[in-house]
Order: sequence, then C-alpha cells, then structure tokens
Amino acid sequence: MRNLTLTVVVLLAALPLCAAAAGVGEPVVRVNVTYQEHDPFLPWQKRSPSVRSGFGTVIDGTHVLTTEKLVRNHTLIELQLARSGENITTTVVKADPQVGLALLHVADTNALAGLEQLAPAENAPESGSVEIIQIDETSGIQRGDGQLVKALVDGLPDTPYSALQYDVLTDLNVDGNVAPVVIEKQLAGIVLSYSRSSRTGKMLPAVY
Repeated sequence: MRNLTLTVVVLLAALPLCAAAAGVGEPVVRVNVTYQEHDPFLPWQKRSPSVRSGFGTVIDGTHVLTTEKLVRNHTLIELQLARSGENITTTVVKADPQVGLALLHVADTNALAGLEQLAPAENAPESGSVEIIQIDETSGIQRGDGQLVKALVDGLPDTPYSALQYDVLTDLNVDGNVAPVVIEKQLAGIVLSYSRSSRTGKMLPAVY
C-alpha cells in the first residue's frame, strides 16, 4: 500500500499545488494513441500499428493524467481538444502499471492555456457532494453531480494491486475512465470504472 501511495503522490501531488487556472475550455481531453505490440509468438518482432483512444485530465498548463493501459506500447500520443478538435503531440513522463496511471507532458506551454486546470486537492476528501466531468460520444462536455458514499481498499482495474478508493454515486453515465471528480475547483480524484446498474463509480483519490 505504501508504494502505491507514493506512486500516486509522484504522479499527482508532486506537481505544484496552485489554484485552478481559469479557462474557457473544460479540463478534459481525448487521448489518441498509436501503438505497436510485440508478437507473443515472435517476440523480437512487432505487430502492425494500431490505434486506440481514451481520455485525460488536465493537471496544469503542461501535464495531463491518463491511464497506463491506454499509453502502453505507444509510438505516438496526441491530445485532442473537445471543442476545437485540435491535435497536440505529447510525451509520457511516467507510466506506472501498479496503479494504472500515466502522466503526460506537453512541450508547447501555450497548447493547453485555454483549458481549465485541476490542481490536486490539498486534503483527502471524506464525504460530500462532488462534480464529475467527461467527454461524451459527440465530443461534447458533460457535467454531473455525485456523492462520495464510502471509502475502501479495493482491487484496481487492469492491475493485480489494490489501493484506497471511494465509491461515488452518480446518475451521470460515465462512459470511460479518467473522468475527473471535482471538489471546490480542485481535483479530488479520477473515476476508474463505473457500473450503470448500481450508478456507482470507483474513484482513485488524488491525495491520501
């Protein structure tokens, strides 16, 4: 558990804690990844390039948080802004399969300047109302209310490890992971998974 906690701190809380920057755009972006996997039967060779996409949360003016699984075996990563559709090339600072998170860096300091930025919350949440933000299938922005209902140590998706997580009750159908959970304009955590039947998401907190 301690190693997992330290990893989350490195990926999130180690970034400068500052007030969320005002911006006309939302703090979520689409992450488009071109990747090549090794052939399991001929491991010295790679398969043909493929493409997958997911989402990311803007942490500050040059950093975006996403999942390790999304960027695994990447050859090219581009961020796509929800409103304009503009593509921005980015690189991986750190990708950790233990907690399933990855931190991306954008070299162009002006590329994300128009977006709201979510600095990690200074204190771990206990309970209460939150807001969840995501990009829908039309590339529009959706915001929904949620409620933190329970904290527990549970298994992480796509990893063999466990970590402290929160159950978030919300009517917003969270289509993908990495949807930011916001308290008082700060990043409380990110949604790792969502069950429509129970209307409950699993949130990994930004701060323990």
